[in-house]
Amino acid sequence: FEDDYASQSMRFPDFCALAHSTGYDGVELRKTQINPDTPTAQRRQMLATIKEHGLAVTCLTARGLPEGGTERDEFLQDYLELCEALECGLLKISSDTDWMQGAAAAASKSGVVLAANNHVGGPLETIAGTRAYLGAIAHPNFGLLYDPLHLWLTGQDYAGCIREFFPATRNILVHSLRPAESDET
Repeated sequence: FEDDYASQSMRFPDFCALAHSTGYDGVELRKTQINPDTPTAQRRQMLATIKEHGLAVTCLTARGLPEGGTERDEFLQDYLELCEALECGLLKISSDTDWMQGAAAAASKSGVVLAANNHVGGPLETIAGTRAYLGAIAHPNFGLLYDPLHLWLTGQDYAGCIREFFPATRNILVHSLRPAESDET
């Protein structure tokens, strides 16, 4: 329900109601729904809405990570505090592998696991790239958000790698995508 990474096409209470009515136990929240700039009172209200619908926050998505410097470290800390406020133990975030090692160690002190997902155009768009990225970080508090769609889009054997990546998998991402028909744009 995110439109071009810029807005949500569904009000937050409706989003939670739909997730609950469809049988979900939890939701991943994205920057367009909540971020470190969200006021404390609004954070509390959102968590209350989530709980009213019998849901939990399964993951937060951090977008807009600065490329370096103290700004990147502060960004991580802000998201770790947001995870704590929402009782969320998983943060989707990605950067260079050296920084991710230290970030995973810092996040473990907050009780938050860090993970990155397979995605076209990034270091985890292929099986080999995913293997290399996970191997370079090699931290027990860092894992994979397994996304078979993005592996499929790059022609990878997305089912064949499940067993290999299972020990590192922290969550599975599912998309509702189908190829366009000949008369569709």
